[in-house]
Amino acid sequence: MDPDHKVQQLALVNAVVATVSVLTQPVVGVLSDRTRTRFGARSPWMLAGALLGFLGLIAAGLSTSVATLLMTASIAYLGFNTFGGPLTAIQPDRVPVDRRGRYSTLAGLGTVIAAIIGPVIGAIFATRIPLGYTVIATIALVFSLGFLTANPDADTRNSSRSPLSVKRSKSRVRSNGRWCRV
Repeated sequence: MDPDHKVQQLALVNAVVATVSVLTQPVVGVLSDRTRTRFGARSPWMLAGALLGFLGLIAAGLSTSVATLLMTASIAYLGFNTFGGPLTAIQPDRVPVDRRGRYSTLAGLGTVIAAIIGPVIGAIFATRIPLGYTVIATIALVFSLGFLTANPDADTRNSSRSPLSVKRSKSRVRSNGRWCRV
């Protein structure tokens, strides 16, 4: 896109999407903690994030300028971090204590496998970037929808909500489903 300034442009895109990631997960985490729907607290956020990430990634593959890539990559990172924040809460929410080690191992293994397979897929589509982005976006969406379908969240409409408070969040943590003072 800009061969003379590619290092600076890559640094800019990386800095912006990293900032989007750092801000998105905690905000979505707090919001998903307080979400009450018949589909649960986490699933609506995860579905929205998967769809937004899918659309952002496809649009990023079609980008023809650094400005467009910056915007579309930010949308993709916003989406996938909207999915990832609630995903991390599934372990304490749903996984029994005696199975958390296995769950963590499988989740970590998934990350390692993705880190190995991702560059291979990238190399396959190095000369067909829009198609490569579409393939990766589709794989991410299919796995996300599969996870949400295979692991439905419980109805949370009748669950109590703790009030949103910066002071409270600094002095209390959730342990075994209960709020405890730190």
